[in-house]
Amino acid sequence: MHLVINPAQSRKGVNTSKNEAHVDHIDPKSNGGSGTPNNGQVLCRDCNLKKGATLPPPLPPTPNKFRLSPRLPF
Repeated sequence: MHLVINPAQSRKGVNTSKNEAHVDHIDPKSNGGSGTPNNGQVLCRDCNLKKGATLPPPLPPTPNKFRLSPRLPF
C-alpha cells in the first residue's frame, strides 16, 4: 500500500511552514536523473532549497581492513 499526498499549490504572498517536507530528486532531473522512487528522498524545506540542482557529495573511501601484502605461512 502506498500513501499518496497531493501537494498544496503555491500561492503568491503565502508563506509556507519552515518544517514543511519536500520530495527531492537525489540526482536532479536537470542533470539527467530519473523520476523513479529510487532517485527520491524527503528533505526539509530549507535543506531542499539549499541543495538546489546539485549532486550529493561523493562518499568517503572505506578504510581497507586487510593488509596490503599477504603473509607467508612459514
